[in-house]
Amino acid sequence: MPSPTDYSPPKSLSDTSKNPWLIASPAQLGQAVRAGRHAMGLTQPQLALAAGCGLRFIVDLEAGKSTVRLENVLRVIEALGAHLQLNNPNARAPQQQDGQA
Repeated sequence: MPSPTDYSPPKSLSDTSKNPWLIASPAQLGQAVRAGRHAMGLTQPQLALAAGCGLRFIVDLEAGKSTVRLENVLRVIEALGAHLQLNNPNARAPQQQDGQA
């Protein structure tokens, strides 16, 4: 797995199965969101509308602001057709409760 310093991210968030984004900072998350938005041909206001959040949130997220609300980040990721995946080879998968992972 490449380190964040020598990593060249994919051009869109929709095709990350072979070369996923490695995100280690709010700035890298912002870059990934911006790339995904551009790949979909969306403006910031269009993405805000699709994600159900405000334009200011999208601007802050893409700028790498470290205090953005996680709930809204997840909605933006979903609106881009992407998903959040945590990889930790030492962790066990959580038990499913009430049909949820």
